Amino acid sequence: MSEPLDLQYQNKFTLNQRGGAIEINNSTEREEVQISQFSGSNILLSNVVTSELATNNKQTKVLFDEFKTVGHTLNEFTGKDRNTRTSENTYDIKGAQTQTEINAFTTWREAYRDLANINAEFWINRGGVSYPDIVTVSTPLDGTRAPNPDLNVTRLIVENNFSGYSGIPTVTKSTNEVTLYVKVPDAGRTVDANIKSPTPADIVSTFGESGSRAPGVIQYGGVISSATQDGVWNSNTYKQELKDNVIKRQPSLLDIEKQMGNGGDEIEFVKRHKVTNIGASINNYPSVRVDKQGRSQTTEIGVASTGTFLHNDFISHVEVVDNSSTYPCGNHDLIVANKYNVVVGSGGVQIKTSGPLTLNGTDVRLGAVKLTVSSSDGTTIGSETSIDLLAPKIQIRSSRQVLVDSALGVKNNLIVGGAFFVEGELYINHITAPIEAQETESTKVYGEPVAGKIIGYAGAVPVIGVATPDSIVMYNHIHHFNNIPLTLVNSNSDVRIAAQQASINNPETLTAARKQDHAHKG
Repeated sequence: MSEPLDLQYQNKFTLNQRGGAIEINNSTEREEVQISQFSGSNILLSNVVTSELATNNKQTKVLFDEFKTVGHTLNEFTGKDRNTRTSENTYDIKGAQTQTEINAFTTWREAYRDLANINAEFWINRGGVSYPDIVTVSTPLDGTRAPNPDLNVTRLIVENNFSGYSGIPTVTKSTNEVTLYVKVPDAGRTVDANIKSPTPADIVSTFGESGSRAPGVIQYGGVISSATQDGVWNSNTYKQELKDNVIKRQPSLLDIEKQMGNGGDEIEFVKRHKVTNIGASINNYPSVRVDKQGRSQTTEIGVASTGTFLHNDFISHVEVVDNSSTYPCGNHDLIVANKYNVVVGSGGVQIKTSGPLTLNGTDVRLGAVKLTVSSSDGTTIGSETSIDLLAPKIQIRSSRQVLVDSALGVKNNLIVGGAFFVEGELYINHITAPIEAQETESTKVYGEPVAGKIIGYAGAVPVIGVATPDSIVMYNHIHHFNNIPLTLVNSNSDVRIAAQQASINNPETLTAARKQDHAHKG
């Protein structure tokens, strides 16, 4: 509170020269010292402010150390350029006065970790784990699997059984039982291909231990689905309660946030937009959850005794976990209005994250001496129009069957090193194959004497033939003919069983061709 005017002290001392002036004000509550120079430059020291004006240039040189402490706000304005040169290190620490404030971010992270881990679980108890696995985060497995989707897969299957011949066909003057197929009971009784689905036994025999050794069939059999997809799973109670638990945790988190201080952001204005915000503690919460048996997908096709069927096995199901929006620090946003170029020397560039990585662009190009793309739980390459693979050498290698889930066209040659099974019709214009000598089925043939010809003698008397139909029984007719190597079986299922026995379903087996067998093909 100011003193009464009659009690205030008033005094002022002034020293004026041409080059400058010194003024000392001793008056009560107006105490100040001002040093002025001829150009107008001056220094003012008062009770409320220390002010300096340099009407031209100003230079400060400190031979050793300089320390500056500002208790509140520091504002700087530069009308043109600003140059800073540092011979050694530069340290720029923002937002924290003490190490305790920085440590508070790590304390907050660990105080929230259990809730972040619960957030990384699935909403239903379908099993699975979450990554990165700083700690093991697993979703319980509680429920039942759906029926095996293979049981609903339908195919057009032809199934006929050849019951054999009912006798030896005969050929007479009036009747030809060969062309009439009289001795073939199945003639006219065969049926066309019909829609059919596999049975659990078909699935086990085709894709199980004795077949292709599909992991899902070996583990779960042919009745239930190997994947958790479409199963009936109980709700994850901890996940349902997560929202309420996050709210309950807020008071304790706020206490930790009070220890962080108020600062920490850096905003730099460069005509348009650029915001840089680097946090004090790394977010290493789980960022994805993976059910390694979560999805059911067609993976192969196999030959069963009753038909050729598609098989659905389990593959990984991956979901992204949002454990970043609640994290109190660590974002860096860079917005460039036109073009962004980065040129780096031979040391290379590394971008590493424990979370999702997204690259978007109208035309994305990757160029390298060698390009490697790998993943632990599946790789998907897709396009709404086309995918073009172009190289002098293209190899597709797999320990399992390579499935082509559509029609397949080959422009030039197709070379198969092992067996080749076709469930449908095989259309081919020409066959080149080694000769196999085969024989026809036996046919009983009747004949008649040639009229007027001697057919024998009764003593010395010649016997003249009379043209009587079917009066002579010939030897059964049979002859050789050349054909491609064949193995004939009685039914369509016998064909598939033969393929199964030759390990056609085993991706690790090379099924060799059978040798030529010059014989009757019964």
